[in-house]
Amino acid sequence: MKKVLFIVMLLTAWVGAQAQFQVGGTLGIDVTNVGSDGEGSVTQTTLAITPEVGYRFNKTWTVGAQVGFGVVSLEGESLTKFAIMPYVRATFASVKMVDFFGEAAIGYGHQSVEGYGVSGTILALRPGMAINFSPKFAVIARTNLLQYEYWDGDHGTEFSINKGFDLGVQFTF
Repeated sequence: MKKVLFIVMLLTAWVGAQAQFQVGGTLGIDVTNVGSDGEGSVTQTTLAITPEVGYRFNKTWTVGAQVGFGVVSLEGESLTKFAIMPYVRATFASVKMVDFFGEAAIGYGHQSVEGYGVSGTILALRPGMAINFSPKFAVIARTNLLQYEYWDGDHGTEFSINKGFDLGVQFTF
């Protein structure tokens, strides 16, 4: 029994030595032309700031979570957005100082305008890259390749392809 406990403790210490905490965040922008029933289109602009924390298990796998705050401007109206998005990241290629990754995220979102709000679920597949300037600092770039949003109330569902672009930093401890 003592040997088993000792082996478990060694394995836990080894896994902990390989893992690293990550802290950072991104600034995102999305400009979309939205059609409105044959009356032409209007421009919708979204600006978001998204702090995030993560835990990197090894060179391939990372889990983390983001808390996003955003403002959407459409025809003079301002819509505020909030989201909590846990994610799993897999790094699939590394070329010198650049890591290419894919993320799968699912989370909770809330958006409101003039006191009326809706809440819902957000699913996203997000490719990206990390440019590692040092072992402790990287610049992150990613996009929402596929995103599905379901909103309670009369807002309904939304499906988008290649929506938005995020650029940020990541510190590793």
